Amino acid sequence: MGRGKWIAVLLLGMLYLTGCGKEIDPPQAEWTLVQETAAVLPDGTRVSLWQSNENDYDFYRLPDGTALLTVSGPGTPEAAAAEGADGFDTLSEDAKRAIQLYFDEQGTLYDLQAELEAAYTDYQESGAEGWQERTVTQETMPVASTSRIISFYTTVHLNGKLLQDYRLGAVFDRETGKKFDLWSLFSVPQETAMERLLDGVTDPALFSELAAAFQPERVIFFQDHVEVDFPDALLPGQEDGYGFTIRYDSLEGALESWAIPTE
Repeated sequence: MGRGKWIAVLLLGMLYLTGCGKEIDPPQAEWTLVQETAAVLPDGTRVSLWQSNENDYDFYRLPDGTALLTVSGPGTPEAAAAEGADGFDTLSEDAKRAIQLYFDEQGTLYDLQAELEAAYTDYQESGAEGWQERTVTQETMPVASTSRIISFYTTVHLNGKLLQDYRLGAVFDRETGKKFDLWSLFSVPQETAMERLLDGVTDPALFSELAAAFQPERVIFFQDHVEVDFPDALLPGQEDGYGFTIRYDSLEGALESWAIPTE
């Protein structure tokens, strides 16, 4: 091989190595203005709604572009499930459609306008330099299942902190996707089922207060226990709310056997 050919090969090799060593910049997010005036704050400030091609979040911004609030969900129930429970994707298409329709109709549990106003107040108090945008996330995931039922748990987090007011449970027929009424999961009358759920409450006054404030959607079926939740909004006498867990063996004879998850 002649000298000229050697030089050509060497140059091509150098170009190849240079190209291989070059870092490739990650693709830039593409932003879309969905709604120019998605909300109006008390002082007349308009908030716009943006979305990105990188995720399905909603981004609310002030007129100067400041990110005020990022919202995730509600959406499709999470494919992932709590340990021991079957996932949403294990259900039939008919069941998934029925369950998705239920959560679509349930919609957002929190007040979006109130969260935007609270974020704006924080922004004004902290100043532009110290501001860190707020986040609200609503998620639903399967947390328990048997051959007949599947239980879902919906939560709302504000800046990563769980909001007790928005912890809800729902149990569905895993074949049809029809939601079960709580009391239909018990083999005893509703009054007796209520007594069994509140059996650990020994204070008569507290028992009466809890029974009066009881909401079926606050009962959450997990794979190894049941949780009953009473946020402070339901119990004026309890500053931090009230809640407790119940082992399934404590509900034997009251809860239908097909509604009790097995490990």
